[in-house]
Amino acid sequence: MAQPERDLSLDPSSPYYLHPSDFTGLKLVSNVFDGSSYGNWKRSMIIGLTAKNKMGFVDGSLPKPSVDSTDFKAWNRCNSMVIGWIIAVLDPQIAGSILFVDTAREIWLDLEERFGHASSAQLYSLQQDISSTEQDDLSISEYYNKLKKLWDELDNLSPLPTCLTNNYANVRSNILMMPSLPTLAQAYRMVLQEERHRALSAGNQKPSDPVAFAADRRRFDDRNQNYNKGSYGRGYQGNNQYNKNTRTKRAINYYF
Repeated sequence: MAQPERDLSLDPSSPYYLHPSDFTGLKLVSNVFDGSSYGNWKRSMIIGLTAKNKMGFVDGSLPKPSVDSTDFKAWNRCNSMVIGWIIAVLDPQIAGSILFVDTAREIWLDLEERFGHASSAQLYSLQQDISSTEQDDLSISEYYNKLKKLWDELDNLSPLPTCLTNNYANVRSNILMMPSLPTLAQAYRMVLQEERHRALSAGNQKPSDPVAFAADRRRFDDRNQNYNKGSYGRGYQGNNQYNKNTRTKRAINYYF
């Protein structure tokens, strides 16, 4: 006998689940978006939607099922609920502009398109706020929190560009984890060193060749040092150029 299909809307772990206390006018965040500080509002909404297990309705990971799907009604109900949550924390003028959009995903993309791209004026304004911020009567903690909020907002508007390919992901991670960012020249040397290392690894030389060469060089240096300290060299004050040429010839004969 076939088992009846489970109603996902009754499963608390399912994105189709709605708590009895959920309603369309529920405000997931305290700040109403009026067209400014979009990055802060977006971040707060992501936290709220994630806590409700509804991010899939705005990030595209839970697309609208076909009408004949058993999930269609549950999806449609949850989609309408998420739309209500978004509208509840929008300025009335902004809310009116997206009122007749069918899906939460389309609303999310529309808001991102309109407010998610930083203009030069926004970046300049934030940079001015950061440069003019002073401690005044604030405590160290309050002053730090105020500055950090501005810096986080600036980073959200203009994140560090990902210029390097994924082949250099380790180098990029090492640079970003440094206590203080290196200069451009230092970062260049780090990446260049990685590139040279990759080139050597991809060559035909055996991995042990450089190690063997270094060991041979050390043996030669030790032998040459012992020779100079031997009985022939004690107290010898001969021609320095002769000694230099002799050592060079020995080095050439040793390696070649």
